[in-house]
Amino acid sequence: MNEPDDHILDGLVWIRLLPVESATEEQVDLVRSIEPLTDGNRGRIRLLLREGTARVGPVRTENARGFAELLYDPIGLEWEIAPFSQKELMNTSARRPRSAPSPASQFVSLIRDRRANAEVPADPVERLILDHKCGVGTVALQQGLMGLAEEHPQRIAALLEKTLDELPDGAFFLPAALALLEIDDFPRILGRILSSLGGNPDSRSARILLEGLALQRPSALHSRLGEIFELTHRDATSGVRYAWRESGRLHLDFLRRVVEQEGTASPRAVMAWRCMLETRDESVVRVAMELNESLGPLLPTYSIDQTGLSSVDFELEKGAVRKLYADRVYHLALSEHLLRLRPGRDLEKRHPTWRFDRSGVSPLRFGGTTNTRCGLCEEMLHHIVTLDPVPEGVGIGAIERLVLATCMSCIGWEEPVLCYEHDESGVPKAVACISGREPEMPAEPLEEGEAWLVETPARWRWQDDIDSDGENLFRIGGAPAWVQSAEFPTCCGCQRTMCFLLSIDSWLPNASGEAWYWGDAGTAYIHWCDDCRISAFHWQCS
Repeated sequence: MNEPDDHILDGLVWIRLLPVESATEEQVDLVRSIEPLTDGNRGRIRLLLREGTARVGPVRTENARGFAELLYDPIGLEWEIAPFSQKELMNTSARRPRSAPSPASQFVSLIRDRRANAEVPADPVERLILDHKCGVGTVALQQGLMGLAEEHPQRIAALLEKTLDELPDGAFFLPAALALLEIDDFPRILGRILSSLGGNPDSRSARILLEGLALQRPSALHSRLGEIFELTHRDATSGVRYAWRESGRLHLDFLRRVVEQEGTASPRAVMAWRCMLETRDESVVRVAMELNESLGPLLPTYSIDQTGLSSVDFELEKGAVRKLYADRVYHLALSEHLLRLRPGRDLEKRHPTWRFDRSGVSPLRFGGTTNTRCGLCEEMLHHIVTLDPVPEGVGIGAIERLVLATCMSCIGWEEPVLCYEHDESGVPKAVACISGREPEMPAEPLEEGEAWLVETPARWRWQDDIDSDGENLFRIGGAPAWVQSAEFPTCCGCQRTMCFLLSIDSWLPNASGEAWYWGDAGTAYIHWCDDCRISAFHWQCS
């Protein structure tokens, strides 16, 4: 008899896929695209299909049969309709006889059996590859990678090469391994990546590594931009375009020729035009704008920004292109006590962006409160960080000291953007607004501590929130690492678009020691207008 919290729900069912001894590539791809219980790993999906534990749902009862017949019958997958319970709706496992193991425990047992029956290689690189093939968890793979980096750092390149050869569909550890790769090995890995793409244009591992190399050292790819373009031009939205950053006019003649000869309907032309934008060189961006005007829009008509400039953090102002960030980049190195709540911190802190040298750098005040009140709820503003002195080259020339603070209770909930005027000593004051509100999401200040401002090495000048993989995203200056699309506020003083100044990640402790998130574990962005001495805060989350 079902217990009250485990009764079968009317109107909802699972579609369970029956065991398949040998799944085809088409079947695996289909399940990967629609199966919510898988993580996108081909090896794991094959195991789920082989064991008959892959389920899709919940699906409404009246739609389930038609859904399954439409998707699974044409490619030979057998299926059955299974009941869906209240407990499953509450994100817990469905109740089963106590003597019957769950699919999850069966899966773990299967991994253990496969590892036990496999011949364990003596080589640490081969062991990592085997562990990935056997479905070992991500934490164990991270630990194995860090052990390899500490004991055999020269073998990281060999790990990436073997991954390209044996795991073309990707591996969890690829971004972290690339971050540990020696700069001198970049040309060697680039050659293997391009060779892999030449043989298999859909190699996910090759594309992950190519995009990572393009972020970390775009100049290392400049001698092979033509080859990269021909191998990747089918996907104009991918991060491969990062390879054209810092290239200036090096590849301009080729890119312009592609656009002019092939026209706006050609995917090659669109890719070439986007690569011109991605140089972020003002003279090249102007050429791209001229082509966009003379040939017609190269972006779909439904695009909000027909110029494409927001994708590279530029804008058109009175007919001229304007960059909305400073070139100089710094990182905030926070005290380890302030980072204690970040998930997987023991492994994350080994990433190079958390290990910048801060010797000889004076600490900055971080967190706590201020003596200035919010213009909405009239509570004290929450202090973020005081830049004293203001670092050079980040677009602040009007003052030498800057106190950055906001109301964490009101930002994003009461108003999407909060702005503050700063006096000559850098102290903020809320821009006039309707006061007396009672915030729906009252927040405590961040726990007070120390941070150090360190200049960022060239390798980490460019970062991407989506591909950050445990990187330090507490950045000052440089291009913003957006969670969503670019979002630059307008200055409430002069009405010009404000420039990016600083980003603050989530998982910081508040005054009670609990984790603080910007929305759903997002990132806060702070912008600056130097003419008006006004800062603006907002956040984005996924």
